[in-house]
Amino acid sequence: MKTCVVAYGGSIVIPGDAYDQRAMTELSDILREYQDLRFVLIIGGGKLCRRVTSSIRPLLVDANLSSCEIDVANDEVGIAITKVNARKVISSLIEYLGDDIVYGEYIDNPEIIPNTKHRVFIASGFKPGVTTDFCMMRLAQNFGAETAYKISNFPVVLNVKPTEFNSVLVDTYENISGISWQGIVDLVGDTFIPGGNYPMDPPAAKLGLEISQKINNFTLYVGQKEEFEKMLKQTEFIGTVIRNG
Repeated sequence: MKTCVVAYGGSIVIPGDAYDQRAMTELSDILREYQDLRFVLIIGGGKLCRRVTSSIRPLLVDANLSSCEIDVANDEVGIAITKVNARKVISSLIEYLGDDIVYGEYIDNPEIIPNTKHRVFIASGFKPGVTTDFCMMRLAQNFGAETAYKISNFPVVLNVKPTEFNSVLVDTYENISGISWQGIVDLVGDTFIPGGNYPMDPPAAKLGLEISQKINNFTLYVGQKEEFEKMLKQTEFIGTVIRNG
């Protein structure tokens, strides 16, 4: 059975102050339809994560934490939120699909793969300094997946360096429908700079390139949730395909 890894944006799961049950239903319908695929979904923190980390920042500053300690604390809070979101997704999918299909525990370490015959797995964030993008790539590597999907509110990769991105000029940037792994590495650069508009963080892009050198057809699809099933069907969709050749 082929495996696909999916980074599923937290803002899809919880777009506001409550979980979107309709989004859960739509996701379960897709997972039910593609019974010949094994899915590994890593759930992000989304807007809830950004809201919480923003609200606690004054407390962290007041506690006289260093900037490095604040970054670690924010990461730890964000990871905790991804675990809460992952638990919610697991419970919802088990309700729709059954616990014989959905593994009942979230994967919180991409280096440890459950030895089970379940077809749907849910993963959370890992540890401070490791992004969900990187976890997605590592899960793909460790599960031996040939295909990965980054599903979020981010519709398409734009042809602009993340450090040069200007929201005022967004309509002038060219959409990238297809790009090689080396191309995406060159686009995002070597170093992650806070505030940059990254379609994928540099370490994750480099790991994707490494995987593609061993699995020549390793492919990442980037787009919004409305395009997810089109990606699975290999039909035309709005978004970006990252692969060699």
